[in-house]
Amino acid sequence: MEQVVQNTARELVTLNLPHEYVCTEERCLCVRVTQVHTHHDRKTGAITGRPKRVRVGHSVTLTAKGTEGSEGRLPHGALNVPEIAALVRAGLLRVVNAPAPAATPHPAPSVEATPTEPPALPALGADDADDDEGADAPEVGHD
Repeated sequence: MEQVVQNTARELVTLNLPHEYVCTEERCLCVRVTQVHTHHDRKTGAITGRPKRVRVGHSVTLTAKGTEGSEGRLPHGALNVPEIAALVRAGLLRVVNAPAPAATPHPAPSVEATPTEPPALPALGADDADDDEGADAPEVGHD
């Protein structure tokens, strides 16, 4: 479940979302990028590079308080990130809708239950179908 948060600071805020807090087995928000790690050999002066695939976490940027974009959706678990939790405690980030507490599951419907049909809509009468309001009204003379 996503949570909506609002930036209450007067400056731009970027929230980094580490993999271990917001990603699940079913859904990973991270992207994989290739970084080139270089090595400089002081004896020969050669510089060699070795590409390495790394995971980069997702981030959310919220604009300053009172501007468009000051609200944003955070994935489940993002409020557990220590930096984000500290912003909430300091009042710089406000949770607009917190996740509902876990409720007891509803009992399964019985097998005997029959689906009900939606209520019928009232039919339009001849007066309701006219777009010319007052066309049938008698004219009032002015004395």
